[in-house]
Amino acid sequence: MTALIDLREFAVRHGCAFSLGLRLGDRPLPARPAFALLILHLLGLLAIVRLTHQMLWLVWVPVLLIQPLALSWRLKRRYLLPESLAPLGIAYGVLILRVLIAVAARAQGLTSGPLTVPAPWGETLNLNLAIGLSGLWALMAQTCPTSEAFGRRVYPVTLVGVVLGMLSLFWAILTYLTIRTAGVTGSDPYAYVQMAVDIARNGTPLHDFPLAPRVAGWGLPTWPVVPVGYNPPDSGTGVAATVWAPGYAVLLAIAYRIGGESGLYVLSPLLGLAALVAVWGLCLEVSRTWPSHRRFLAAGIAVFVLATSYEQIDRLSVPLADIPSQLFTILTIYFALRAIRGRAFLFAALTGLCLGTAFAIRYTQVLLAISALLVWGLFLVRGRPGWRRESLLVVVGFGACAWLVALPVLRYHQMAFGGPFRVGWAELDLFGWQYIPHTFVIMAKSFLSAKEFLYLVPFLAWGVFQLWRNSQPAAIALLAWLIVIGLFHLNYAALRIRDLLSVFPVLCVWAGIGMADILSQVQRIGRLSWRKGAQVLALGLTVVLLYARARVTLWLPAYAQDFRTFGYLRADQRVAFDRLASLTSAEAVVAASMNSGPITLYAQRDIVRPAYWSEDEWLDFVGRALSDGHPVYLLVDGAEMQGPMQVIQSRYQLEQVSSLPVPYFYPDGNSEDRSVWLYEVIVDLND
Repeated sequence: MTALIDLREFAVRHGCAFSLGLRLGDRPLPARPAFALLILHLLGLLAIVRLTHQMLWLVWVPVLLIQPLALSWRLKRRYLLPESLAPLGIAYGVLILRVLIAVAARAQGLTSGPLTVPAPWGETLNLNLAIGLSGLWALMAQTCPTSEAFGRRVYPVTLVGVVLGMLSLFWAILTYLTIRTAGVTGSDPYAYVQMAVDIARNGTPLHDFPLAPRVAGWGLPTWPVVPVGYNPPDSGTGVAATVWAPGYAVLLAIAYRIGGESGLYVLSPLLGLAALVAVWGLCLEVSRTWPSHRRFLAAGIAVFVLATSYEQIDRLSVPLADIPSQLFTILTIYFALRAIRGRAFLFAALTGLCLGTAFAIRYTQVLLAISALLVWGLFLVRGRPGWRRESLLVVVGFGACAWLVALPVLRYHQMAFGGPFRVGWAELDLFGWQYIPHTFVIMAKSFLSAKEFLYLVPFLAWGVFQLWRNSQPAAIALLAWLIVIGLFHLNYAALRIRDLLSVFPVLCVWAGIGMADILSQVQRIGRLSWRKGAQVLALGLTVVLLYARARVTLWLPAYAQDFRTFGYLRADQRVAFDRLASLTSAEAVVAASMNSGPITLYAQRDIVRPAYWSEDEWLDFVGRALSDGHPVYLLVDGAEMQGPMQVIQSRYQLEQVSSLPVPYFYPDGNSEDRSVWLYEVIVDLND
């Protein structure tokens, strides 16, 4: 009976370690079992080191002894807490599974030689991730009794939230800065950088294309002499504006003045990190009626979900407006909610500044004013003390600050497009009620991707319910944020998930609140025999679902050399455009497709996109350019260059100049890394 009681106590103590429920008042294990457990864990760590060939994991030996030694010193008696190492059992389980699968694979002839875990099990059962997670889990299990010994109380859920938030931020720093681009190509990534460079150098986002007036004088269309993303240039001056809002280009220009060219590419990752901090603050603000320990857990989960979103990472690796607009959207709603708790005028003014900045970066964000005004209107109707007297001042401050930021943008519209409310965007025909069913399907598929929110749907739904029950103003603010942005884009036929990145924080906050509430509910289970098992199961299921959703992105730092996205340039591809400049004269004209932007920006050569001329217009241009002393080159960097190349070969001789490693673009906008040929047009065969 005694042995059974000891075994039961042994199991309960290990369950407490898994559920972070160890307490200082618990009776310590006897000396012999305690030392035996420590030796077993040491052997387990040695086995992991042996099979992973990474001595790094031996660092857990001294690290996991720091708190027990501090605890023993504080209590003046030995208190080694060997049961706190129970989470290391996760790593041991993964180790055993890998060995069994490797042995079975070799027995069936699937592998040979050393024990190897075949795909997909090798990646799924990642031993490095398991030992890292389980070691951290063991450290957290030790923290609660250690903090008690030093006169402080740490809630387990608070500890998990803070640690998860910090780890997410540290991982994001490593990942975001590792995968950032070395240059830009394509349309909008290039256009934002070109605008930024022009603002920094010339004080204007407009760009001068000197070839345009000459082409116009030859009677040819001028749009093919500017990269994709720019409007047709003025035929007299050659000046052209991009189709995008200038707000982010201003921020990029500041980064360019501070950090040079590298500053252009590091800004988006830094703003992505700022968005994580902002989501932490937003989640704490919307859940402020909760106990603090639950709020921190919700915030930590929200930060993790946003940090590991694949779409989030994909869009911050290159200079695009999606992440900065997301950041200032979060800040707009945060300050709007903060205004109802005091110092209303100050926070209303900050709300206006952030809203104006979000609008300057992405025009659709002006709709966020609805969310802010709804929240303030709710408090006005409810007659919050003092709010009626402040309401007019609040709205005036909000509106004035928003206009203060928006006015330079409207002035730019007047200069570039002929009216303050006219924009260069040529996609208004893609908006209509008839597109809603098709767009809704696209939106649903994108959000329910396994790499985004598929595994989190139950927590999202529960988070919406709990937030409505506990804080209706915050719930209304988030719902209005999601609805106004979502409904607007439902009418857009060319919708892409990146267009909705500004509403991702809403879903992340809901997921964090839902998960935190469920875990807290389990934590409050009564004194039943299955309490610890339920806690461990709930926590384990949460970890599994979060990992299943983030497993693709978590290992991006290790495979950064393979990361690619639209507009992305590797370091060698960026250097290729410097090489192109050295291979061509300053008077040269380079014909290309989507790489025409970096040719203009980096090589500083005039470009044409011949696929947008007719065959006769293309031949007419080449003849006139050669006669005018402009060497003509062809960079066959996309499928659309095949036709113009064949047309030239019918009249001219092409000489291979060099092979350059640049992206090769397909008609659907996708690209692949290739070495493409640069040709020079040198002989007219009919002369």
